[in-house]
Amino acid sequence: IVDQHQKLDFYTKMPIEIGVFRQSNKKGIMLIDCISLCKQQYILYGTPEHGLICRYKETDVYTTETETSKFEEALISMHISNNTDKIMQVNKLIIPLQDVIIDHRNDNAYLSGRTEIKLGSSFGKDVANVQLVNAKIMDPEFSLIQSKEGTLTFLMDKGF
Repeated sequence: IVDQHQKLDFYTKMPIEIGVFRQSNKKGIMLIDCISLCKQQYILYGTPEHGLICRYKETDVYTTETETSKFEEALISMHISNNTDKIMQVNKLIIPLQDVIIDHRNDNAYLSGRTEIKLGSSFGKDVANVQLVNAKIMDPEFSLIQSKEGTLTFLMDKGF
């Protein structure tokens, strides 16, 4: 729950996959397989005709960095701001993670960049603008070692 015109910084966890890749100079990078050590859950966001199938994970919220289960989950730094004149409740978030590289320090994994959520209204609906800012994104034309920074965005309608 985020009060009107307020901002919050917090941490949460997300499940991760270990990717097995093949790299060649002519074809770039090809994903061979993904391995996950935790139970996979999925959810439909939207209608059956036009919805998105998303990975689903119920998780706790932390005010400081916390340890993660090795090879199973990564820590996400999140910033949420409510730019409306009403109190908003956030139950679910979809975070765009296409080709995002996970950072590792010691035995913990971290989502590169920072997830920013801006709560607002658009065409009479409450919406959450979710952005992954300054993320390390894999560049398939080069190599797994080289990456670029970018921003990935997803706009969520409240009500699904």
